[in-house]
Amino acid sequence: MPPVLESDMHSREYLAEQKRKGEAYLKERDARIVERKAADDSEYEPDAEEEAYVEEEDLRDEEEVALPKSKAMEALSNKPPNITHENWTSLVNKWSDERNKKICQMNKENREAVRQHQKTGSMSYVSYFSKLNAMEKRREAQSEGEQPVSDTSIVAEVLKEESAHSTVLSSMGHREELATRLQAQERAFQEIQKKQQEELEALKKSQQEKNEAWAKKQKETDNLLDFLRAQATQQSQSQPDGS
Repeated sequence: MPPVLESDMHSREYLAEQKRKGEAYLKERDARIVERKAADDSEYEPDAEEEAYVEEEDLRDEEEVALPKSKAMEALSNKPPNITHENWTSLVNKWSDERNKKICQMNKENREAVRQHQKTGSMSYVSYFSKLNAMEKRREAQSEGEQPVSDTSIVAEVLKEESAHSTVLSSMGHREELATRLQAQERAFQEIQKKQQEELEALKKSQQEKNEAWAKKQKETDNLLDFLRAQATQQSQSQPDGS
């Protein structure tokens, strides 16, 4: 026989408590009926219609007591594979608790009543506007001759006054460090590109100079050939036909 887990004991205790509450309600209702009969100082003989109504109420009460139990047992038997048995049992017990249901319903009604949703996270509007005004004042206080301070630095300075151990500051420091590394990498990449462009320009210039020198030499050669052809033609025309 497998050992009984503590979570199973909790779920059984919860269901037993629900059953006890239902039985106590039925017992209290029956006691009220008896008191009402005694107060009439006469034998109470309910008619058929009232008896049917009482029986219907009894069945409804029994169903209300059995319904949470059946739903809880069904939920316990359908445990998702990615959660432990103890955690799932705890969740089912919480979801079946009447007080928790009332709280959930109240929260739902409150959410539905919201007209302007907050977009500042867990920070209140007053705190948000206070920090925003402080950042605007720091930005306006910069002199024209000064080197402009980044928005990240202004935010870090304002938040530092609020909390010396802010997690925002630590994450902001990581972002600044990452931004610095990225800027350094970008500068190095730009230097490499610039150097490659200079080498390409030098290569193009060298090739152009070689092409110009070859064209000049080719032109000189063509001029020399034209001169030699002209000399040969002139000599052939100056000689007599009989020679």
